[in-house]
This record gives sequence, structure tokens and C-alpha cells, in this order.
Amino acid sequence: FARRQPLRPRNVDINGTVLDIARLLRPTLGEQIEINSILEQEVATIVADALRAKLLPSETQAIAARPTDNPAAYDLFLRAEYAWRKFQDSGESKELADAIALYQQAVAADPKFALAHARLSLARSMLYWNGGTPQLSLGDLAKGAQAAADRAKQLDPKLPDANLALADIQYRIHLDYPGALAAYDAVLPGKPEYANRTSYVIAPNGEIIFEYTALDPSGHVANTLA
Repeated sequence: FARRQPLRPRNVDINGTVLDIARLLRPTLGEQIEINSILEQEVATIVADALRAKLLPSETQAIAARPTDNPAAYDLFLRAEYAWRKFQDSGESKELADAIALYQQAVAADPKFALAHARLSLARSMLYWNGGTPQLSLGDLAKGAQAAADRAKQLDPKLPDANLALADIQYRIHLDYPGALAAYDAVLPGKPEYANRTSYVIAPNGEIIFEYTALDPSGHVANTLA
């Protein structure tokens, strides 16, 4: 007997899963053994083949690219990404500060880790936007965000995250909204996971009664006023 069930795909945070496994292993292995997370680049291609999915050239290139050859730096980067996602869920500045500290450790372990520099800049800009912390002043965050973005751009001029970091600085720190919008429009086609604008129609009681999402700005007014 068998019955067909509808598929319910959901997003899975692989970074978080890997780190959770490492935490489970820690009590058994003890503190004297160092755990580094090294993900094989072939895995994503194998999964795509199994699903009979055709990868775009940009996706194949992203899979093949190794952001760093330093396992320790990559492990710290994954931990930082996990803290960043926890911040996105909780909105707590502490999680964001934890991410910044881990990104800083990652670039210290590998000063040529361009993606980590870019993500460090994004995290600093976000914490600046959130008002900073007693330990991280707005002035230090602004300078640090610019320095990290410039370093990422210097290391990899074509890195979308480096350009995204520069756009974020214009938006969150300089409050240059026209300039930021132009910068986001230039970089977002290379970041499809971010490449959307969302407009909302909000009722007087605060309830969202309609939303429209599209990267192209031309249809937002017409669709939200319809």
C-alpha cells in the first residue's frame, strides 16, 4: 500500500545544521580536539544531478569557487553566518555583534578572504543602523564597514557581496537613498536571493492587506493602487 503525498519544500540552513552537529560532537570528543567544518564543492552538483536540475553558469561557478583555502577561517565564517541568521530571526543586536566578532576572526585567519570582509562590512552597517552597542560605537562601525568593504573590493572587484556592502553603506550609514538605490539596482541581479523589492498596502490598524514583490520598480505603484 502506498499513497502519494504532496511535497512541502522548505529552506534549510546548512551552515546551522553543520554547526549543530559540531556542537553535538563536542561533549564526546572533548575540548582538546579541534573541529573544523570543510564542505565538499561536489555535493551541490551531485544534488542538482540527482534532482535533474540544470545549474546556471553563474551557479556552477559559485559552487566551484572556494572562498578560502584556510579551513579554520572557513569554520569561523560559517559560525559568523549562523550568528547572522540568528540575528535575522531574533533582531537582537547581541547576535549581530557575535557575527561581527566571528567575521573579524575569519579575516584575521585569512586576510585575503574577500567574502568574509564583505560580510563583515554588511554586519557592521546593519549594527550601525540598529544604533550600535556600548562596545561598538557608531563611529567605529562606520569606519570599519567602509574599510572592510574597500578591502573586499580590492581583493575581488567582481564579488557581488563587496558591491552590496558598498551599497549598504550608502543606505544605512550615509543615508544617501538615491545613490543607494542606484547601487542596489546595479548589484542585485548578481544576488538573486536578494533581488526583489516588496511594496505593502497597510490598513489603518496596521494589518498588511496586500503585498507586491518584483525587482523592476515600474509596476509597484500600479499594483499597490489597483
